[in-house]
Amino acid sequence: VNKISDIIKKFEIGEEKAVQVVEDYTDYLVEGIQNLVFIFNPDYIVIGGEISNYSSIFSDKLKAKTFNKNEFYNKENVNILFSLLGNDSNILGAALIPIIDTFGV
Repeated sequence: VNKISDIIKKFEIGEEKAVQVVEDYTDYLVEGIQNLVFIFNPDYIVIGGEISNYSSIFSDKLKAKTFNKNEFYNKENVNILFSLLGNDSNILGAALIPIIDTFGV
């Protein structure tokens, strides 16, 4: 099983299969982001998990593809950000659930 870090290393040296995987992954993310923006019209989309460690690779691609030829929303109203917490974002979010339940924060 290839980890994201292995695929990114191969992508960075231009291995054809890794480049295609990154492009396909980006396209899937774009579809999800476009659906979220179309349905919820958020000000921010925050991408977390291991992929957020590679924001330098994905950020420009995601923004360009998400807002390319789209008349329903524009990049001035929606910010695509990457979590600074990396892989820890999921566990930290889960850890907050009891606090939110207890204190209604």
